[in-house]
Amino acid sequence: MAKTLYDYWFVQFDFPDENGKPYKSSGGKMIWNEILKREIPEGWGFQTIEELGTIVGGSTPSKASEENFSKNDIPWITPKDLSQNIGNKFIARGEFDVTEKGFKEASLNILPANSVFDVIKSSNRLFSY
Repeated sequence: MAKTLYDYWFVQFDFPDENGKPYKSSGGKMIWNEILKREIPEGWGFQTIEELGTIVGGSTPSKASEENFSKNDIPWITPKDLSQNIGNKFIARGEFDVTEKGFKEASLNILPANSVFDVIKSSNRLFSY
């Protein structure tokens, strides 16, 4: 279902217009985008992920030291937490929090509220952004 929806909306550009009709096949205006070398809906543009926000790589404090983790400290979200959050729009904290010691040891970052998280798997490693 998700693949079909993606195809209709972002390949065929037949997402629902303001009247609930398929945009392109109902005469929605298309314009040529030189960067993408194809037509796209009027009002759409092209931006890289870097232009949309700040990319921050994640890391993990040493799990060998129990002093790095707690249940009530600095909220910390892992790829596992995100994978278990399917169907929810927001996540406030993960299974574990990190302590000040763990925070400093792993050079973690505090991200602003409403940040977007993504997990990218490359080779056999997980990266959380």
